[in-house]
Amino acid sequence: MGVCLGLQLLFDRSEEFGEFEGLGIIPGQVKKIPSEYGKVPHIGWNTIEISKSNLRREIINAIDQNEFMYFIHSYYVVPKNHQDILTSTHYGDLRYCSSISRDNIWAFQFHPEKSGEAGMRIYQQFKMSITKASKI
Repeated sequence: MGVCLGLQLLFDRSEEFGEFEGLGIIPGQVKKIPSEYGKVPHIGWNTIEISKSNLRREIINAIDQNEFMYFIHSYYVVPKNHQDILTSTHYGDLRYCSSISRDNIWAFQFHPEKSGEAGMRIYQQFKMSITKASKI
C-alpha cells in the first residue's frame, strides 16, 4: 500500500524537480498539476469516483461513491493502463487518477489516515486483505 508519494514512486517516471525515473512497477507517469485548475498544492477535501473497470476494488468496498477524502499534493499520476485506476477525482476541470490497484498493490494520492472514518475503513479493508492472504 502506498500513500501520496508512495503512489507516485510506483510509476515509470516523474516530472517532479525535472525528469526522473520511478520504480517502474506501474506503467505511466507523474505530472504537475497546472495552476490553471486551482491552487497548487491542492490541499483539502475532495470526492473520489470509484472506477467500474478496475476489478480489484475490495479494499474500497466499504467506501461510498463520491466519498470525501483529504488531499495534499502538487502532482498527479497518469497510468498507462486504464484498468489500474481505482478512483478518480476532479480538481477544477482536471480529472485525474486518485488511486490505483493492480495485483496485490493499492496506492492512494489522498491520505486515508487524514480522511476520517471513510479513510479508516480503507485501512481496515487492507488489514483484512492481508490477513486473508496470509491464511492461503
